Amino acid sequence: MIKLYLDIDGVLLHTKNTRVAECAAEFIDYVTTHFDCYWLTTHCKGDATTAQQYLAEYFPAEVMEKIKCIKPTNWDALKTDAINLDEEFYWLDDYPFRAELDVLKQYNCEGRCIVVNLHNDEELKSIKVKLGMKLLERKISVSFRWNAWRRGVGFDIASTAYLNEDEKRYLIKSMEAIADSYGVLKWTDEELELLKRIKDYNYHIEYLLRE
Repeated sequence: MIKLYLDIDGVLLHTKNTRVAECAAEFIDYVTTHFDCYWLTTHCKGDATTAQQYLAEYFPAEVMEKIKCIKPTNWDALKTDAINLDEEFYWLDDYPFRAELDVLKQYNCEGRCIVVNLHNDEELKSIKVKLGMKLLERKISVSFRWNAWRRGVGFDIASTAYLNEDEKRYLIKSMEAIADSYGVLKWTDEELELLKRIKDYNYHIEYLLRE
């Protein structure tokens, strides 16, 4: 599973007049189901129980059971010290430091930090959709292959390749099923463009649904 690093204040709780963020319980259920979750917060420095005790003031017992699945990290000056930058991950934070973003940029993974702004309406629902699309993008590997395989001369990419109507329908149904399983509420512009490109250029698609 992909690792997900979570802040608390500004992500699950509002920092002003501390209270639970809208949709936080649903969000916690979602991320603990689909990601390998870790705390990346000042409330956890090597021991997850400190974060649990803090959150127990705000969440009911059934949500706390999910929260107990979230693992601890340990870090000093920069939160990026706790992230294994060689592995696939996402990091949710309301205010990452410039020095932390520089570290991510150095490892070509600055896009792995998702900044949360709880002033936005239904922010965690929006973040859930973003994470769902990230999982969808990972799940679907689309490769373009020349239809020479039908002639027994191997695989290659060529503009003469094609995707027939049955293949189009099957591809879209598969993508929709995976999207639904991850709670994705809508297609992104990128996904719609992908489907449009497939249709416009008449490429034959060999797609792999990777576990």
